[in-house]
Amino acid sequence: MKALFSTYGLRLTTVGTTFKSARHTLFMQISMSSATTSFLAVAHGDDSGNGKIDSLSIAATDGKNYAKRLFDNANGPHPVGTKQPNAWKLYDMLGNVWQWVGDWYGEKYYEQGENIDPRGPSDGTSRTLRGGSWFNLPRNVRVSYRSRLGPGLSASNFLGARCAWDSP
Repeated sequence: MKALFSTYGLRLTTVGTTFKSARHTLFMQISMSSATTSFLAVAHGDDSGNGKIDSLSIAATDGKNYAKRLFDNANGPHPVGTKQPNAWKLYDMLGNVWQWVGDWYGEKYYEQGENIDPRGPSDGTSRTLRGGSWFNLPRNVRVSYRSRLGPGLSASNFLGARCAWDSP
Protein backbone atom coordinates (compact mmCIF):
# COMPACT_ATOMS: atom_id res chain seq x y z
CA MET A 1 0.00 0.00 0.00
CA LYS A 2 2.87 2.36 0.82
CA ALA A 3 4.24 2.08 -2.74
CA LEU A 4 0.80 2.67 -4.25
CA PHE A 5 0.28 5.76 -2.12
CA SER A 6 3.69 7.25 -2.95
CA THR A 7 3.28 6.56 -6.68
CA TYR A 8 0.15 8.70 -6.81
CA GLY A 9 1.12 11.28 -4.15
CA LEU A 10 -1.46 10.02 -1.66
CA ARG A 11 -1.33 9.70 2.11
CA LEU A 12 -3.49 8.28 4.87
CA THR A 13 -5.97 10.75 6.32
CA THR A 14 -5.24 12.31 9.70
CA VAL A 15 -7.35 11.80 12.81
CA GLY A 16 -8.58 15.37 12.41
CA THR A 17 -9.78 14.99 8.81
CA THR A 18 -11.32 11.58 9.53
CA PHE A 19 -13.06 12.96 12.61
CA LYS A 20 -14.50 15.95 10.76
CA SER A 21 -15.63 13.87 7.78
CA ALA A 22 -17.26 11.20 9.95
CA ARG A 23 -18.93 13.74 12.22
CA HIS A 24 -20.72 15.10 9.18
CA THR A 25 -21.92 11.55 8.50
CA LEU A 26 -23.04 11.24 12.11
CA PHE A 27 -25.12 14.42 12.01
CA MET A 28 -26.73 13.40 8.71
CA GLN A 29 -27.69 9.97 10.02
CA ILE A 30 -29.07 11.27 13.31
CA SER A 31 -31.21 13.85 11.56
CA MET A 32 -32.60 11.15 9.26
CA SER A 33 -33.32 8.82 12.17
CA SER A 34 -36.11 9.03 14.71
CA ALA A 35 -34.12 7.39 17.50
CA THR A 36 -30.57 6.63 18.53
CA THR A 37 -31.14 2.90 18.13
CA SER A 38 -32.16 3.23 14.50
CA PHE A 39 -29.12 5.46 13.91
CA LEU A 40 -26.87 2.77 15.34
CA ALA A 41 -28.44 0.09 13.16
CA VAL A 42 -27.71 2.23 10.10
CA ALA A 43 -24.15 2.85 11.18
CA HIS A 44 -22.85 -0.65 11.75
CA GLY A 45 -22.98 -4.13 10.38
CA ASP A 46 -26.44 -5.30 11.46
CA ASP A 47 -27.53 -5.08 7.84
CA SER A 48 -24.32 -6.25 6.17
CA GLY A 49 -25.19 -9.97 6.07
CA ASN A 50 -27.84 -12.19 4.52
CA GLY A 51 -30.54 -10.78 6.77
CA LYS A 52 -30.87 -7.92 9.22
CA ILE A 53 -29.84 -8.93 12.73
CA ASP A 54 -29.74 -7.26 16.13
CA SER A 55 -26.11 -7.58 17.21
CA LEU A 56 -26.73 -5.72 20.47
CA SER A 57 -29.33 -8.29 21.48
CA ILE A 58 -27.06 -11.16 20.40
CA ALA A 59 -24.20 -9.75 22.48
CA ALA A 60 -26.48 -9.36 25.51
CA THR A 61 -28.19 -12.77 25.32
CA ASP A 62 -25.69 -14.99 23.49
CA GLY A 63 -22.34 -13.19 23.86
CA LYS A 64 -20.21 -16.32 23.69
CA ASN A 65 -21.60 -17.03 20.20
CA TYR A 66 -21.51 -13.40 18.97
CA ALA A 67 -18.82 -13.95 16.32
CA LYS A 68 -20.32 -17.25 15.16
CA ARG A 69 -23.78 -15.72 14.77
CA LEU A 70 -22.42 -12.82 12.69
CA PHE A 71 -20.36 -15.16 10.50
CA ASP A 72 -23.32 -17.56 10.08
CA ASN A 73 -25.35 -14.60 8.78
CA ALA A 74 -22.52 -13.75 6.35
CA ASN A 75 -21.95 -10.37 8.02
CA GLY A 76 -18.87 -8.59 6.85
CA PRO A 77 -17.61 -5.57 4.98
CA HIS A 78 -19.66 -4.39 2.02
CA PRO A 79 -18.36 -2.90 -1.22
CA VAL A 80 -17.67 0.82 -0.98
CA GLY A 81 -20.56 2.92 -2.22
CA THR A 82 -23.38 0.43 -1.59
CA LYS A 83 -24.68 2.46 1.39
CA GLN A 84 -25.79 6.09 1.28
CA PRO A 85 -23.03 8.77 1.32
CA ASN A 86 -22.99 11.70 3.71
CA ALA A 87 -23.63 15.29 2.61
CA TRP A 88 -20.03 15.57 1.36
CA LYS A 89 -20.50 12.44 -0.79
CA LEU A 90 -18.17 10.40 1.42
CA TYR A 91 -19.05 6.72 1.78
CA ASP A 92 -18.61 4.31 4.67
CA MET A 93 -17.24 6.72 7.25
CA LEU A 94 -18.53 4.61 10.14
CA GLY A 95 -19.13 0.92 10.66
CA ASN A 96 -17.98 -0.80 7.47
CA VAL A 97 -14.31 -1.27 8.32
CA TRP A 98 -12.01 0.46 10.82
CA GLN A 99 -10.21 3.35 9.16
CA TRP A 100 -6.45 3.18 9.56
CA VAL A 101 -5.27 6.79 9.80
CA GLY A 102 -1.76 8.16 9.41
CA ASP A 103 -1.41 9.40 12.98
CA TRP A 104 0.60 7.45 15.52
CA TYR A 105 -1.39 6.25 18.52
CA GLY A 106 -0.81 7.89 21.90
CA GLU A 107 -2.78 6.60 24.89
CA LYS A 108 -3.02 10.01 26.58
CA TYR A 109 -2.25 12.24 23.61
CA TYR A 110 -5.57 14.10 23.61
CA GLU A 111 -5.14 15.11 27.24
CA GLN A 112 -2.33 17.42 26.08
CA GLY A 113 -4.84 19.89 24.65
CA GLU A 114 -4.18 19.94 20.90
CA ASN A 115 -7.68 20.57 19.54
CA ILE A 116 -7.31 21.77 15.95
CA ASP A 117 -6.45 18.97 13.52
CA PRO A 118 -4.58 16.88 16.09
CA ARG A 119 -1.79 14.88 14.45
CA GLY A 120 -0.97 12.47 17.27
CA PRO A 121 2.51 11.86 18.66
CA SER A 122 5.50 12.43 16.37
CA ASP A 123 6.40 8.71 16.45
CA GLY A 124 5.20 5.40 17.82
CA THR A 125 4.68 1.70 17.20
CA SER A 126 0.94 1.65 16.36
CA ARG A 127 -1.29 3.67 14.07
CA THR A 128 -4.67 4.97 15.17
CA LEU A 129 -7.90 3.31 13.98
CA ARG A 130 -11.23 5.18 13.84
CA GLY A 131 -14.88 4.52 13.03
CA GLY A 132 -15.40 0.92 14.12
CA SER A 133 -16.24 -1.98 11.84
CA TRP A 134 -19.09 -4.30 10.91
CA PHE A 135 -17.94 -6.59 13.75
CA ASN A 136 -18.21 -3.98 16.52
CA LEU A 137 -21.12 -3.51 18.87
CA PRO A 138 -23.17 -0.39 18.08
CA ARG A 139 -21.75 1.56 21.05
CA ASN A 140 -18.28 1.29 19.49
CA VAL A 141 -19.25 2.43 16.00
CA ARG A 142 -18.47 6.12 16.38
CA VAL A 143 -15.61 8.30 15.32
CA SER A 144 -14.66 9.17 18.90
CA TYR A 145 -13.99 5.49 19.65
CA ARG A 146 -10.45 4.60 18.70
CA SER A 147 -8.16 1.68 18.70
CA ARG A 148 -4.64 0.95 17.48
CA LEU A 149 -2.76 -1.53 15.38
CA GLY A 150 0.84 -1.93 14.30
CA PRO A 151 1.61 -1.16 10.64
CA GLY A 152 2.71 -4.76 9.89
CA LEU A 153 -0.77 -6.25 9.34
CA SER A 154 -1.13 -7.35 5.73
CA ALA A 155 -4.82 -8.25 5.33
CA SER A 156 -8.04 -8.03 7.29
CA ASN A 157 -11.78 -7.95 6.66
CA PHE A 158 -12.33 -5.35 9.38
CA LEU A 159 -9.65 -2.81 8.45
CA GLY A 160 -9.37 -0.34 5.61
CA ALA A 161 -7.75 2.94 4.66
CA ARG A 162 -8.98 6.18 3.19
CA CYS A 163 -6.47 8.09 1.15
CA ALA A 164 -6.02 11.84 0.89
CA TRP A 165 -4.25 14.02 -1.62
CA ASP A 166 -2.67 17.37 -0.81
CA SER A 167 -3.25 19.82 -3.61
CA PRO A 168 -0.18 21.80 -4.68
